[in-house]
Amino acid sequence: TTFIVISTDMLITLKRVGSAPSILTIEADRKHLCHYGTPYGDIMMGITTHAVRSNITFDGGELYLKYTIDVNGGYVSDNEIYLNVK
Repeated sequence: TTFIVISTDMLITLKRVGSAPSILTIEADRKHLCHYGTPYGDIMMGITTHAVRSNITFDGGELYLKYTIDVNGGYVSDNEIYLNVK
């Protein structure tokens, strides 16, 4: 199960619970070190955010995130999330 917590327009937390728990903090123009659990052990990842746009309200809206993941300073992937809530 994955939860998206929108604290402000510029701070988003993705929390996953279950057999591979993780907490990813995404904040505009910042890098956060985040915990990522796997069945084989835990990993500390760097999340560097390039874009955050949110206009989510109780009536719906859109969320866009663009970020890069690294492990031990080594590039892993570029990622984008687009969520449209109706």
